[in-house]
Amino acid sequence: MKKQIVLLGILLTSLFSFAQKNVELKEEVEGNDTLLIASTLKPVDVISKRKFNSWEEEAAFIKLRRHVTTVYPYAKMAGAIYQQINGDLNKMDKKRKQNKYLKVKEEELKAQFEEKLKNLSVNQGKVLIKLINRETSNNCYELIKDLKSPTAAFFWNIWAKKYDYNLKEPYLVEENKDLEMIVRLLETQEEDSLSRIR
Repeated sequence: MKKQIVLLGILLTSLFSFAQKNVELKEEVEGNDTLLIASTLKPVDVISKRKFNSWEEEAAFIKLRRHVTTVYPYAKMAGAIYQQINGDLNKMDKKRKQNKYLKVKEEELKAQFEEKLKNLSVNQGKVLIKLINRETSNNCYELIKDLKSPTAAFFWNIWAKKYDYNLKEPYLVEENKDLEMIVRLLETQEEDSLSRIR
């Protein structure tokens, strides 16, 4: 009798704990017993409220958040465009075709983004470079080298160093905790707004 009460208690507790959206329950019958096998819950990021040691630190965080909010859409587009270009290049067998395609694509992208990106500040540009690294899993030096030429990558890196930035620098989450937190919050808001539309 005790076993049945404990089993009933566990069953009721588990049923109430699964009273959320996106939950999938599976049952399996073994002999006379019905067992709950698995449940699937949507992953949740738990982020504590950010505490600052000084008002300067808080001001820097707010400024970073503003920069990320401005350039994040460009980084997302860069990631999608990079995947599309790689997919298209993989379908082409001749180097000549690939070079012609890259030249046409470069002109299209210049026409679409050059004026908008010229208006970014140096700090926004640095944030954009980090976010492009994050989106493509490749540093900007390698991207330029692969899609343009090693010479172009070398000269762009020299130009970037004038503004205290190295295009070869990889994106490391540990070194960019605030940036990563802001991006994750933006992604969560994006997912929430998309789920409301559906």
